[in-house]
Amino acid sequence: LGDTWRVLANALAAQRLHHGLLFAAPAGLGKRTLADALAAAALCTQRAADGHACGVCRGCQLVAAGSHPDRVRVTFGLRDDGKPRTEIIVEQMRALSQRLALSSQFGGLQIALIDPADRMNVAAANALLKTLEEPATATIIALIADDPTRLPATIRSRCQRIDIPAPQRDDALAWLRAQRIDA
Repeated sequence: LGDTWRVLANALAAQRLHHGLLFAAPAGLGKRTLADALAAAALCTQRAADGHACGVCRGCQLVAAGSHPDRVRVTFGLRDDGKPRTEIIVEQMRALSQRLALSSQFGGLQIALIDPADRMNVAAANALLKTLEEPATATIIALIADDPTRLPATIRSRCQRIDIPAPQRDDALAWLRAQRIDA
């Protein structure tokens, strides 16, 4: 993930980060962690030299508390009976679009994380497409998908794809040993 992080951090620092990012990889390779780190860095006012969030500024404190007004996470909502849905629905995408049309509360970037993006229903994907085609200024929409092929080609084509490679065998074994797991 180090090389991928450096590319993203450099693009963020240069204010050249694409408005639509698709974090794509099988489950368990760290795409959600990477997307969360990028969101935190984007909202940090005192980023470290390596591009990571400082962890102490007001923006970082709000991100850590889950209450930063310029960070929106869209995931499975609840059905009318109180049980979690198994897909992201059109009403969620419409609400996101309305939210992103507003100005940033802190005057910087707004970032939306859609996870799992590959579980949007067709109507939700179509609603998101309009937002991706005409993004608000200073807005980043990060889609996180275990199976990006489930997303419509029209959405995939409007996003910069961030592929998370599987670790090299030696790196994976070293990590397992560090976790005290018998390789």
